[in-house]
Amino acid sequence: MENKRTRWILITGSILLIVVIATGCGSSEKAQREATQQAQATWEEQVLKPVLPVCSGDGQAVAEAAAYSQMSGVHPVVLARGSVEGNWRAPRDPLRPEWTPQTLPEVELVACMQVAEVLVESCPYTLENGRQASVERLQYQTNITLREAKTGVVVADTVLAGAMPAECSSETRFERDELTKKVYGVAVGIGQVSAWLQPYVELP
Repeated sequence: MENKRTRWILITGSILLIVVIATGCGSSEKAQREATQQAQATWEEQVLKPVLPVCSGDGQAVAEAAAYSQMSGVHPVVLARGSVEGNWRAPRDPLRPEWTPQTLPEVELVACMQVAEVLVESCPYTLENGRQASVERLQYQTNITLREAKTGVVVADTVLAGAMPAECSSETRFERDELTKKVYGVAVGIGQVSAWLQPYVELP
C-alpha cells in the first residue's frame, strides 16, 4: 500500500509538471505573436507609411529614401496595395524577407500594386419564370508600377493576369430573385509579383 501511494504521488507530480510546461508554451507563443504584430505595426508606421505618397498621382519623391543604383546586389523594395479609392496599404502577402528594407533610408524602390476585376464574358440565361439572368465571368488583373522611392520616377510597369474563370455551363442555378451571378478566376499570387520584380530588385 505504501509503495502504491508513493507511485501515485510521483505520477501526479509528472502530470502537474506537464500542464505547467504546456501552459508556459502557450504563453510564449502568444507573446511571440504579439511581438510580431507590434513589429509589423512599427514597420508600417516608420517605413511603409512615409513612402506611400510615391504611389499617389505622378509619384511624390521621398527625400529620406535611398537612391536606386545600378550596382550589383539587392535593392530593397516596398510593396504597396491600392484600392479603387486610392488608399494604399501593406498587402496581405509580403515580399521576400531579403528584399524588405528595415528602415526608411534603405528603401530604393516602391512597387505600387492595384487589383482590378475584368469582365471576360457575360452568359445569358432564361429563368423558368421567363426572366432574363446572366453569369459574369471575371478575371483578376494586377497592375504594378515600380517607382524609384527617392525621385518618384517610374522604373517599369506591367499588368499581370490571373487565371481565367470557369466556363459558363449550359444550365446553372440562380437563387431566388438573383439575376446576376459572378464567377471569378484565381487572383495573381505573390509569387508572380515577385518573379516580375526580381530583375529590378536583384541586379547581377
